[in-house]
Amino acid sequence: MARTSAKRAKKTAPAKRASPGKKASPVKLAVKQVVVDADQVRVDLDKLLKSLEGLGVVALREVVQCATVLIDEKTEGEKRSFIEEMTARAQALGMSLADIVGEVMPESVRPVAMGGKPAKSGGKRTSLAVKYRSPSGETWTGRGRTPRWLVSLEAEGKRREDFAV
Repeated sequence: MARTSAKRAKKTAPAKRASPGKKASPVKLAVKQVVVDADQVRVDLDKLLKSLEGLGVVALREVVQCATVLIDEKTEGEKRSFIEEMTARAQALGMSLADIVGEVMPESVRPVAMGGKPAKSGGKRTSLAVKYRSPSGETWTGRGRTPRWLVSLEAEGKRREDFAV
């Protein structure tokens, strides 16, 4: 067995080494830094989770509540910075966000500030008119699944129009 592993070792090409005069590309350096940062995040997260294991339920709920507030704050901050960045980029092109979003977003969904339609008043919906009534007084509007009473009457050979209101 020693001979086969020795043969394999001879067949594999030696690893390429960077010459001392060449510097690593900025992309490779950035990738290495991201890997290092990700490893550090994993270590920090493991430490945090180990410290949380000793807490009681009430304390853990407080941690969750604080984390939720922090997530909301960071989300709002990122949204604001994104909108500011997009606004600046649009202005650099001589456009406004309304010009961009107006082309993509339908008028009915677009906010009023961007030229959309105002929301309808919150009035109550009226109930639908009854279209069919059974001999026993049950009703159906004609929408949705056909009620059992009408299915059984149609199976007996009666027509749906006979029960129209």
